[in-house]
Amino acid sequence: MGYIDTVLITWSKAASAEQTYNLTYRVDRNMTSKKLREDACLYWGISEVEYILKTVTENSKVQDDVSIQNCFRPEEDAHLMLVHKTPTKERPTEEELKAIRPKTGVKARKQPKGQAGGEDKPAAAAQSADFAKQLDVVPGFKEFMLQRDQDVRGHLPRLKLHSICVFFILAVATVMIIFYIREPNTEYICHMGVRIALTAPRTNPVTGSTIPDFKDIRSFQDTWLWLSNTVPEELLKPDSRLRSNNYLPGWLELRMQQVAPPSARTCGTTGLPAPGALCSADRYDSKTANRLNLELVEELWVNRSGVDGRSASIDPWKYMPGTESTRLMRTLGGSGPFSSFDASGYAVMYNLQPPNLTATYEAFIDDMWSLRRAHWLNTETRSLQLKFAAFNGNHDVWLASTFTLEMTPSGVVFTRARVNAYRPMFMDWHWRMMLIIDAVRLGLVLYVCTWHLYRNIQYNMKERPNLRFYRILCWRDYVDLLLGCVFVYIFTVRYFMLGALSKNTAEFAQDLGNSFSSVQREADAYRGHSIAEATVLGLALVRFIYVCRVNRHVFIIWETLFDSLRSYGGFVLIFWPIFLAFVTLAHALWGTDALQNKTWWDSFTLVLMMLCGDWTVIRPTAEQKPATMAFMVGFWFIMMLLFVNTWVAVVVHTYQKTRVAAGFDPKTYAWRGDDWVRWLLWSPLARVWRWLRPRRHDEA
Repeated sequence: MGYIDTVLITWSKAASAEQTYNLTYRVDRNMTSKKLREDACLYWGISEVEYILKTVTENSKVQDDVSIQNCFRPEEDAHLMLVHKTPTKERPTEEELKAIRPKTGVKARKQPKGQAGGEDKPAAAAQSADFAKQLDVVPGFKEFMLQRDQDVRGHLPRLKLHSICVFFILAVATVMIIFYIREPNTEYICHMGVRIALTAPRTNPVTGSTIPDFKDIRSFQDTWLWLSNTVPEELLKPDSRLRSNNYLPGWLELRMQQVAPPSARTCGTTGLPAPGALCSADRYDSKTANRLNLELVEELWVNRSGVDGRSASIDPWKYMPGTESTRLMRTLGGSGPFSSFDASGYAVMYNLQPPNLTATYEAFIDDMWSLRRAHWLNTETRSLQLKFAAFNGNHDVWLASTFTLEMTPSGVVFTRARVNAYRPMFMDWHWRMMLIIDAVRLGLVLYVCTWHLYRNIQYNMKERPNLRFYRILCWRDYVDLLLGCVFVYIFTVRYFMLGALSKNTAEFAQDLGNSFSSVQREADAYRGHSIAEATVLGLALVRFIYVCRVNRHVFIIWETLFDSLRSYGGFVLIFWPIFLAFVTLAHALWGTDALQNKTWWDSFTLVLMMLCGDWTVIRPTAEQKPATMAFMVGFWFIMMLLFVNTWVAVVVHTYQKTRVAAGFDPKTYAWRGDDWVRWLLWSPLARVWRWLRPRRHDEA
């Protein structure tokens, strides 16, 4: 049997009536029996709900979703009958049976079936009621069963091929740039080379004393051991591991910050310690800083300035304000494990490329012993910062190194090591390829932030013409604007701060050798702009996935996630207060014993990591184990079992609803040739294509 294009439909007003009516109906390849039945009933003015189609030969009912091409056998005539449905006998509901039940007599005392066996009344009612009543018994079941395909196609007009290409090229180009500025393994290797050299424990071969690991330094004794042994051994010996693999231009800065001498007004108001006691400020800032000259240090520093690699412009007994340090040496503030510090303080500097490196090595060790005798570090000291720059010639990477030792009022020293790898001049490496890629990205970003944004605004105004001006932009438009702003920041840093306005590597190293100049500013700018590159990649991928919703599977997943977030919003109102309560409880339990809980925000991070599944962050002491066990059981039950599983249930339920509403039968959404031409080709080219290739019958 070939292609069926005509079907004969027969109908009679009554089953016993002899007079029949015939209708010849033209059909296409994709027409279903439901559509044919509706059109026939509409033609004769009858209700399509009360009639069904049957085949003449087999007298079998034709299902609504069956195509007309599949209704007949190969040699069967294309003839259908439109017949009236057989009325079904309706069963009385439980309420109707109860209303007609006898009020007196034996039958009145007899319990209805189901109640005598002790069955649940709602279940018995559901069994005796009709199907519609049964759906109402189970919450959400009726809504689930009444779902229908809603033919969701309204999102397709704004999803164009050029948008997919633009965001895909932008994402690929950004990945290439990230690999150029953050080469795999390179920066980590260079960073660890400097870090391990100055933080690893060692033993002094002369005295036999053990210098602890940098992170294990907890006292002034450990600090002086590290300054007198590890620092000169690695930075001022020509055969050290650090100098053998890195070039150390410029100067070594050692900056000490201490608060003003003890005074009575600094003590608390509780009456302890005893009246007349003197106390020092617990934090270092511009108000509590000691600005007096250090007389003992001045006496020991006679005839040392400018000798054996020492700086002649900086004296370790003179206080230097932060503004002056920033202006003369571009020094920036730093941060320790607990506090932040400005660029002020008392500093001593040493040339890392002196004429006689051995003399500088001996002078540094002698100075450390002298400063120790002069009590350069004492109970008023709050921080000690060691800064220098290194260059790894094998990988063309600069390393800005800062080692901070924070002295707390409790007498305990805490450390932090920070080594940032960066390149101060982009024109010294891969600059041609990077310039081409950035030029392409600049053009794409300008397109996204101008024409593409304008077209999106037009679509928004067309879909919702009564919107106010401040609501014309949707979240995707703000994403495009944010992408453009971040890229402008990247372009400015790369080609102005680290490009046209910067010197090449040789000139940069020469300037560092002339006088001390902090490179932390360039290192922070390099690190910030590399993080911004990752932000551009994330925004481009979000927009790429959004425009890929032209694919039905991507559309269903995207809509599922967004609808799930909207549905889960009500749970967030309960989730966040409980989550913050667990954060506060964690800080109260472990705030005095665990470094990872020293502040409320650190406890917030710890609980967030627990929510992600990392339970190893908790290391309670023996006294805390009962409370810790109660905390973990409560957290697991409330946060993991309740809220996390609720989110999973919401996603599963929303996915089912979205799948039915926007893709129950994927074949109905399959594109044909004309759809692909309309989407792929520019409208004038599409019209030429249709003129050269007439539309086929199955595309009508």
